[in-house]
Amino acid sequence: MDDRDIAVLSEEEYSVMQHSGREEIVSYLREHPDLKISEADTARLISSVKAVSIEEGDILVNQGDSCLYLPIVLRGSIKVTKVSQNAREVVLYYINTGGSCILSALGILNSSTFPANALCDRKANVLLIPSSIIREFVHKYEGWRNFVFKLYNSRFNHLLCFIDEILFSKLDVRLVRHLLTLSGSDSIIRKTHQQLAEELGSTREVISRILKDMEKNGHIALGRGSVSLLEPEKIKKKYLL
Repeated sequence: MDDRDIAVLSEEEYSVMQHSGREEIVSYLREHPDLKISEADTARLISSVKAVSIEEGDILVNQGDSCLYLPIVLRGSIKVTKVSQNAREVVLYYINTGGSCILSALGILNSSTFPANALCDRKANVLLIPSSIIREFVHKYEGWRNFVFKLYNSRFNHLLCFIDEILFSKLDVRLVRHLLTLSGSDSIIRKTHQQLAEELGSTREVISRILKDMEKNGHIALGRGSVSLLEPEKIKKKYLL
């Protein structure tokens, strides 16, 4: 699929990538008992929810689009970004497995358009719950209201941490902390310099310069679209302690 908003796909295109989310939503409700609803509403939810599979780079929603659905990520990752007038992109947050989107929820409840862009970061399976269902359930069920409040609280705390890092931490320290968070068991981060810059609210040139200095000092190895941490413990001691 090319880079188009799911909301403007033709019925034929959309049917290829979506299917009934019956099994997925039943499983999700079972795993989240706080979202308990009546049998009648469960049947309505099952009949209206859709499950879509999207590939890396596919657009879920564009800035200015109507908030027609609340997405719940079952697998993979969605990133929400904001683009400035000079085309500089900053990652606001990621929606990972089990998560949902606070901007979509607020847009649905306030009848406002989506204020950012959401696209697939890693191949993802996503449940789409219609906005009319969300509005009704939030009004009707305390568990669904708390679900939205928890989303808001989580993103607000994330924002405070982000502001704190920008104001009080040097960029090289923020970058190291970010790399350590992203690294898996193999200590390899599969991100480009541009992606790291977007996630840290910086520019590719600045991030590349810091990474090259770290490589020159023997702390990391740079590859095509990857960063390998050679001595994570020594990196922690040098930059974080």
